[in-house]
Amino acid sequence: MRKGSSGASDAWEALLQLLDRKALTMAEAEEALVERGFGRTKARTSVAKARRLGMLDDRRIADDIAEGGGWKAPQGVLRVRHELERRGVPERVADEALGSVDDLERCRAALAAYLERHGAPADLRAVARIVSHLARRGFTEDSVRQSLTDRGIEPGWHDA
Repeated sequence: MRKGSSGASDAWEALLQLLDRKALTMAEAEEALVERGFGRTKARTSVAKARRLGMLDDRRIADDIAEGGGWKAPQGVLRVRHELERRGVPERVADEALGSVDDLERCRAALAAYLERHGAPADLRAVARIVSHLARRGFTEDSVRQSLTDRGIEPGWHDA
């Protein structure tokens, strides 16, 4: 700790430096301060102050991630939810942000891009690669199935 300063003001300064580099959720900000050696109480105090001042806003970050999150390609609702959880966004806030995600439309866009790059699938193995690609992007099974069906592609699996 610097001479003549309190731990709380040091934590605040550290938080300001962190926020200069990257938008953080409240959970990320608190953990970053704790990792830098500030106690949990000082970290929470600084995070609460930043929240009151509008410098930390989990809802804004959740909305940004849900809208596209800086990914180059469309991501499905499952992938977006995972990212929100990973970043410590509260479940209620994540659910609200996910309400704006149209998984089927995003899946259709991802499928169109895939088909543009790779062409129509020639066999079931090629369909399986498409399904795997879309699943890794976090699209639900229903969205994958509907997107393929809309393109006249048999998904390759059947309901039991």
